[in-house]
Amino acid sequence: MIVYIAEFFAVIASVLWFYHKRNRNYSHSMANLPSPKSKSWCKGNFEQALNPKAWDFHMKLLKEYGSVVRLDGLMGDKQLIVWDPKAMHHILVKDQTFYDRSMIEATVLVFGKGLTGITGKSKALVTPGFI
Repeated sequence: MIVYIAEFFAVIASVLWFYHKRNRNYSHSMANLPSPKSKSWCKGNFEQALNPKAWDFHMKLLKEYGSVVRLDGLMGDKQLIVWDPKAMHHILVKDQTFYDRSMIEATVLVFGKGLTGITGKSKALVTPGFI
């Protein structure tokens, strides 16, 4: 019985440590960005942002908070919404070398070798056609 209690507390401590470690980096970089209040820690703003009638919510974000907004995602994860064309150019075209390679490889595994999996010069050539 004592072993189960110790395992339970070890799991809880591991989850809390992982959560703290994952969200620690966001506390400095995105803390000063404007953000709407989320309804719950578990769902964040996803229920408002991803429902079929979300256009009104997105227009409200643009009018009230400007062209860069921080949203609370699932389980407290921080998400960034960008409407500024120059910022989008820097993210999608200019600074694409900063993307995590493992994330790109995971995208290729899930979606295949289509437009979602291209990188480097190929992406730089194709991306401006979609902006």
